[in-house]
Amino acid sequence: MASKARTSRNRDIWGGMGFLLVFFPDFEEPISNNPSSKLLSSSLSSPASLHSFLRRVSSTNLLNRAQSTISICALLVLFSVLLFTLSTVDPLSTKQWKQNPNPPLMDKPSSTHHAFQRMGKLYRRGTRAMNDLVIGHISESITSQDLRLFLRVLHRSGLTSRADIVFIFPCSVSSLEDVIMEENDSFEKLLTRSNSNVSVGFDLTQFVKSVRNENKWKESIWGRRNRGNNNNGEGENGSTRLSYGSVVSFLASELDPENSLAGFVDHVHMNLRRWAAYPMLLGRLRRNFKHIALIDVSQILIIGDPLTRVRTQSPESVEFFTDSETTGRKTPAIVPGLVIGGTRGVRRFSATLLTEIVRVSGGGVGNSHKKKNVVVSEAGILDRIVRNEYLMKSANVVAEVESIGGESSDSSSLDSNVNSNGVILRRGNRNGRFWYHLL
Repeated sequence: MASKARTSRNRDIWGGMGFLLVFFPDFEEPISNNPSSKLLSSSLSSPASLHSFLRRVSSTNLLNRAQSTISICALLVLFSVLLFTLSTVDPLSTKQWKQNPNPPLMDKPSSTHHAFQRMGKLYRRGTRAMNDLVIGHISESITSQDLRLFLRVLHRSGLTSRADIVFIFPCSVSSLEDVIMEENDSFEKLLTRSNSNVSVGFDLTQFVKSVRNENKWKESIWGRRNRGNNNNGEGENGSTRLSYGSVVSFLASELDPENSLAGFVDHVHMNLRRWAAYPMLLGRLRRNFKHIALIDVSQILIIGDPLTRVRTQSPESVEFFTDSETTGRKTPAIVPGLVIGGTRGVRRFSATLLTEIVRVSGGGVGNSHKKKNVVVSEAGILDRIVRNEYLMKSANVVAEVESIGGESSDSSSLDSNVNSNGVILRRGNRNGRFWYHLL
C-alpha cells in the first residue's frame, strides 16, 4: 500500500511538471540537440531541483524588470532636462551677438526685475554705488508731461551723476512708466553724442569721473549683480569712467502694505501716505546713502545740485525751503515739496512728521477714533513742526530754513536760482518758455 501511494504521488508531481513545461518557450533547435535542454532536464530531475530552478527564474525576471524600470526613469529624467534646457535658451541671442558683439552702454533690465529685496522695479542700473539719493513721490494728479519735464531737467542738472533716483507711485501706471523708459533712452543718446552742445543745458563732462582707486568704485545696490559689462565706458587708459545713478520705483503698497493712515484720515492722498512709506524705505537704506532729497515731482524741478548744501554738514542736519513769493503772511510758508539733509536727519524727521499726522487726525494716545471733519494739511503740519523748537530738538534734528524762488521765464532769475539753491519751484501749469523748449 505504501509503494502504491508513493507511486501515485510521484505520478502527480511529474504530471504537474508536464503542465509547467507547456509555458516555456519553444527553441529553434530540437530538444535532443540543444545543450540547454539537457541542463533543464537535469534540473527537473527532482522536486528540490525544480524549486531551486523556479527561484532562479523568478529572481532573474525581477532583476530584468527593475533594470527596465530604472532605464525608463533615467530616460524620462534626461528628456525632461533636455526639454527644460531648450526652452530656456534664447534662439535670438546668438544672432544678436553676431550682429552687435559690443555690449550696450547702459544696462536696460526688464521691468519685471525687482529693484531691492524683491520689491519695486528697476528701470536703469547705474554704473556704481552712489552716496546720494533722490526720492520723488508721484501724486495722483500728475501728468505724463509733468514727469517727462522733471526727468529731462534732472538729467541735465548733473545730479544723476552723483545720485540714484527712486520714485514712489500711488499705484502702477503704465503710461508713466513708459515715460521713464523713454527718458532713459534719451539720456543714453545724450551720453553717446560726441558734441554735447547740440542739446541745451547738457554737459557730458559732469558724467565722466576719474578712477584713482578701483576699490572705491563699488557696484550699485539695485537689482542683480552685474557680471557682464564691467567697463562702464572706461577709457583706453582705464583712468576715466561714466558715472550715472540708477532709476527705480516702488509702489506705496509695497512700502506701506497696511495703509497705516487709513484708520486716521478719510482720504489718504499720496502727499500724506508718502510719510508712512518712508520709514521702511529709509530704514533699509540707511547704511547705503549719506544724503537724501525728498521731492514732489509735480512741484519741484531740479536744475542744479541742492545736495551740495548738506554734504559738508552733520548727518542729523535737515534743510527746508520757504516760498519767497508767499503773500499775506508775516512768515513765508514752508514748501512741503522739498526736504534735503543727511540720511539720519531725514529719517528722524520723517518719523516725527508721521507721528504728528496721526496726532492731529485724532489718533494720539487715548484716542481710539479719528476726529470728525478734520482736514489734515501736509503743509500746515510741516510748518508747525519746523517752527517748533521743542519738536525739532526732541527729534534730534538740526533744521535750517532757506528761501526758494518761483519759476520764471526770465533768464537772469533762472541763473540766480541755480546758483543759490539749485532748485526751482513749479506752480501749476505756468511753465516758462525755457521748460517747453526742453520738451
